[in-house]
Amino acid sequence: VFDPSEPHLQGLSDDRSMPPGFGFTHHDVSQSNAVYTLDTQNTFIFVWGDPSQHHRDNTIASLLMNRVFSSHWGRSWICYCKKTNQLFGAVDKLGLFPIFYNRTGSKHTLCSNRQLMAQRLGPDCTTNTQGVIQLLAYGQLFNEVSILSGVTQLKAGRVFHINLPDGFSQQAPEKLALLSDSCTSFNQSVDAFKHAVSQCFKGTHRPIISLSAGLDSRLILAAALNQGLRPICLGYGESNSTDMIVASQIAEKFELPFFRAGLSPSGRSWEIARRIARLGGGEVPTQHGHALLDENLLSMTQGRSIITGTGGE
Repeated sequence: VFDPSEPHLQGLSDDRSMPPGFGFTHHDVSQSNAVYTLDTQNTFIFVWGDPSQHHRDNTIASLLMNRVFSSHWGRSWICYCKKTNQLFGAVDKLGLFPIFYNRTGSKHTLCSNRQLMAQRLGPDCTTNTQGVIQLLAYGQLFNEVSILSGVTQLKAGRVFHINLPDGFSQQAPEKLALLSDSCTSFNQSVDAFKHAVSQCFKGTHRPIISLSAGLDSRLILAAALNQGLRPICLGYGESNSTDMIVASQIAEKFELPFFRAGLSPSGRSWEIARRIARLGGGEVPTQHGHALLDENLLSMTQGRSIITGTGGE
């Protein structure tokens, strides 16, 4: 929460104390996003996002300390400049770790999680009907629409700046140069894919591959095995489903650890649906196979990174 209109002292003490207009709360929900914080006499930096990109945080912090403000792959950030009383921030390039923004009077509220924003707004939090209709009709939200009234979900690559004279200002996201060449060969594509999988493994301790009967997960596993990597596999959904049976056979074939859910078509389905609705913020369908993880599987995989081709992970 940032209010640049609050009285501000230009010369701060050496105890790294925060000016009265800036308040920060780190909730436990962020632990799985490999949080990085740096608090100095002049600057407060908070970085979060993809754990496999956690190794780049020192570089990001160094750039911010030198006032180079830009978006990065897999990591969103907030930077508060104590002496000048200015706040900067950016959403990761793909928008996978969004920033939710609300302005009430001179007070600016930013959250990394929609549920936290709803809690912060309290009784004033209402539903944005158009956002809900858009979500139900298309299965996703477009532009910077949110399902909460008065809240903007800043888009991928967005860099913003908040100070007293200008209020909230922002830069248009850069166009992503995903392909540097006009064409690529099949072998070049395979090499690039293998490199991407390798980078995911380097960035985290023993990640999990989401394994099913589908092409995405089998291709990721093949790239890992080709490079001598021995991942843990994760199977989700009902125990007698085709996906679970095939995934189990693949894991057994290559002698890989296999974490699986013990779900059945009946029993605790209502309890699971309620959990998905609560934690998914309305964006993960309660019947989505990727979300069907029982409590035992959640406890086994807590804190690990999941490498997946698609889905709700």
